[in-house]
Amino acid sequence: MRGNSDPFAINHSRLKNTAAMYTFSPITEQEATTVLSWRYSDVAVQLQPNADDFVEDLQALLLPAFHYYAVRDTAGDLVGFCCYGEDAQVAGGDYALQALDVGMGLRPDLVGQGRAQGFLQAILHWGNLQFAPEMFRSTVAAVNQRSQRMFARAGFMIVQRFVPPGIPELDFLVMVRAVDFTAEGL
Repeated sequence: MRGNSDPFAINHSRLKNTAAMYTFSPITEQEATTVLSWRYSDVAVQLQPNADDFVEDLQALLLPAFHYYAVRDTAGDLVGFCCYGEDAQVAGGDYALQALDVGMGLRPDLVGQGRAQGFLQAILHWGNLQFAPEMFRSTVAAVNQRSQRMFARAGFMIVQRFVPPGIPELDFLVMVRAVDFTAEGL
């Protein structure tokens, strides 16, 4: 943060190059199976994929209407996934505002290595190219401080906090931002 006292400032010249670091393709069954096996040490167990729901979860990831993509790095390694639209929402949230919902997951062994901001920017760039939204939205578990910080640094603001039906021990945050927030960086 040399010469900049704003902890949420975005280095647009650096982020402009991050989109080129990743390729996106519709997720395959093998890739979906892989990402469903990922486990995150700092994420609540209720948010991890459940083995009992594997077939249903796999079908959801492969459903074209949910727009799941595998994300690969320049070496061709699977580094994450993302989705756009309804499957990125959580039941009980207010999604009346017109926005493109974004969900994502970075491969667990890459978490905490400083890759999240560039990964998110590449996902937003891809979403902008594919769907041309005016707003982006993400729903984040309130206990997931790391994801909250990542989205806040990318210009997302919390607009709602809610408890979904059936999961009373967890609450979620709906975060939004305008697409043009990083128009220079996209």
